[in-house]
Amino acid sequence: MRIKIENDSPDTSPGGVVGNLVAQLARWQAGSTRVEKKRAAHGAGHELTLTFSGLNDFQIAAIEGVAEDLPQLAAHSREQRFKARAQALLDAFAPDDPLTESLLKWVQEDARAQEEFLTRVPVLDSKGVAERAGYAPQHASNKVWRWRTAGRVFALKRGGVDLYPAFQFGDDGQPLPLIAELLEILSADATRTDWQNAFWFVSPNSWLRGAAPKDLLHRASDRDSVLQAARYEVMPAEY
Repeated sequence: MRIKIENDSPDTSPGGVVGNLVAQLARWQAGSTRVEKKRAAHGAGHELTLTFSGLNDFQIAAIEGVAEDLPQLAAHSREQRFKARAQALLDAFAPDDPLTESLLKWVQEDARAQEEFLTRVPVLDSKGVAERAGYAPQHASNKVWRWRTAGRVFALKRGGVDLYPAFQFGDDGQPLPLIAELLEILSADATRTDWQNAFWFVSPNSWLRGAAPKDLLHRASDRDSVLQAARYEVMPAEY
């Protein structure tokens, strides 16, 4: 691709460039700017020559800078359009993916389980946790965040809000010491989520004779049993 530029103004001084730009704007509004295109075939390819007239130095430099990249940009644009059309055809004619349907079903079931959890298990936001512990509201988020980052409590994200299951806290509003030990054990499985931990705490556990771990957090006599149940939870399966 070649670009030929004819500059009407030989004056390249700042005043001349500005004056030429004003004149160009007037001519463009009047529709007098001329662009000529010529095509020439050369073997398997083509050469395109564009001739512009009535441009100032700034416009010339801008067009010359863009011209070098135009063939590559055009090829890229064509490739992207082809990919988009090919993807549209695949989406239109490809059979349903059973894995996608299974994943969608799992997500829906997980969402229902979370809703059920929140209706059965008391939870607190950061302000509620701080008030229960006797802290001033202005220090609520900072204090609870420090507990969380230290691994003393965990939170469930719901609608952009962090919710803390209330069973993690004692009567004085402080985190139960056993919670930190249990969270440390459960973190051995790096793939676990806070929601999975929450379901474990409230679900009947065969290692605890059917009791849910959350119901045994306050009795010192049950401490070792609950810790062992957490170890079994993250123990790799043997086949």
